Amino acid sequence: MTGDDKRRPYAAQDQFALERDFRGNPLMAAVKLARYKFPARLIAPEDRVLDLGCGNGYGAYFYATVAREVVGLDLHADLDGAAHRGLARENLALVKGDILDPPLEVVDATFDVIVAIDVIEHFYRDDGARIVADYAARLSERGMMILGTPNRGSGAYRSEASRRVHMYEYEPDELRSLCGRHFKRALLFSMNDEVVHTGFAKMAWFFYVLAFK
Repeated sequence: MTGDDKRRPYAAQDQFALERDFRGNPLMAAVKLARYKFPARLIAPEDRVLDLGCGNGYGAYFYATVAREVVGLDLHADLDGAAHRGLARENLALVKGDILDPPLEVVDATFDVIVAIDVIEHFYRDDGARIVADYAARLSERGMMILGTPNRGSGAYRSEASRRVHMYEYEPDELRSLCGRHFKRALLFSMNDEVVHTGFAKMAWFFYVLAFK
């Protein structure tokens, strides 16, 4: 799919909702929470964090428990719902805005950590490359970007509903190579269920790339 005329427009995604998802599939709900836990372990208390594709705010809230400040950005950010669910903190702000055309709160800011979990696969390949490049420029000198995404190799085992909203899925080395264009170092971690490891990435259901300025 290369021509603009073949591209489907980006639309709101069915965001992770702990109460609903835990009742429907508690095992998968635990796995999704673990995807936030790994980045949270890497955030320092003095960090200013940007959570791309924050959605319902669960990941941003997770990071806000360990960071100095967190800004969550999503075109469909559920601001009222987050407050209703008790996901409000003085150091957490959720902002409605387009990741590809961010508002001034993001454009004029610098962040120490930028996190995008279950986000980049919802964009076409060229826009994914643009996200990595644009947000690398918004990191501080000691900045780190954390990208987490499903492995393309596991796509055949995902639901049709999941595949339908994934515009472009990456192989692990492919995403690491993309990050290597804009960062001095990019490290790859595999994830199977809640376990994060450095094992054979092609067998991972999900993976992370940690990219450093």
